[in-house]
Amino acid sequence: GKGETRRALTCYRQVLQALKNPRNQISGEPPIDEAEIKFKTSIAHLKLKQHSLAVAAMEEIPTRSRTAEMNLALGRLYVRNGIDRAAITCYKEALRLCPYAIEAIEPLLQLGCTMEEVHSYLPAGVETSWMKQYTTALGLRAQHKDKESLVALQDLAIVFPTNPHVLTGMAMCQMELSQTHAAAQ
Repeated sequence: GKGETRRALTCYRQVLQALKNPRNQISGEPPIDEAEIKFKTSIAHLKLKQHSLAVAAMEEIPTRSRTAEMNLALGRLYVRNGIDRAAITCYKEALRLCPYAIEAIEPLLQLGCTMEEVHSYLPAGVETSWMKQYTTALGLRAQHKDKESLVALQDLAIVFPTNPHVLTGMAMCQMELSQTHAAAQ
């Protein structure tokens, strides 16, 4: 509950304070990752619905220390606060760090990035052609070309019949096309 989250925040603050003093480091122990502690602090603030504190905690993490997961989380926070340019930067960085982070593709397209721009962050090769097709389908949906998007997603559904991203995308397109019966299946 909230009490546990507040206690966790107190512990995280204490750890961060202790990290400032090099004498507190125990020899032989692996070093504590300050970025990870700040990330956990941000998540705790989110659980307490303290969004501005969550953003502040994430922004304290140096850009070079952020993982793909951290960039995705910060991107979501920026979108929530209407800071689109910074969100785009975070999502692009997440894709740069982890080209298979499909969670970054849809927000980038919804924030106005072109399909070609998103494709440039994806790895090249036959084994990733499905990612380009998925990105294209999402891009078409972001452009409100639901019929074309549905066709691309249906092609992917042949290869990935149980993929929740593909199935959800198909259902959303079908709803936009007033195919409610098909979307419910």
